[in-house]
Amino acid sequence: MTQPKFNIGDHVFHVLPESPPGVVVEVIYRLSYGRYSYCVMFDPMTAALEYEEFELSDSKTFQ
Repeated sequence: MTQPKFNIGDHVFHVLPESPPGVVVEVIYRLSYGRYSYCVMFDPMTAALEYEEFELSDSKTFQ
């Protein structure tokens, strides 16, 4: 099993341009897929959403 790209507490951005910063609140390993997914909270008033690794970046994407 590989190590996750992001860890709980890491600041991440969605790959869409101008994404607000979010925080990883849960890391889930999917044995059936052999990869990680991440629950990310972008706003304290909104529920955390689950993303695959390729949908997240550690830096902001600009258009």
